[in-house]
Amino acid sequence: MSASDRDARISRAEQQFEDELERAGESVCIASLPLIVDEVVAETAGDDQRLATEIESRLRRRAGLHASP
Repeated sequence: MSASDRDARISRAEQQFEDELERAGESVCIASLPLIVDEVVAETAGDDQRLATEIESRLRRRAGLHASP
């Protein structure tokens, strides 16, 4: 995967996460954030485990969650 494709997929994941948070509005709760992260990672990273790890880390940081072990 090229660097530009990787960057595009990361940007798409970040935007998708923001869209999900906006859609949920005030009804989003801290317990649902890891589920949203997992869904976005699964949809955007495909079979690329390194990309999945990077996206998960960025989204968890954005959500204020501790990094997964």
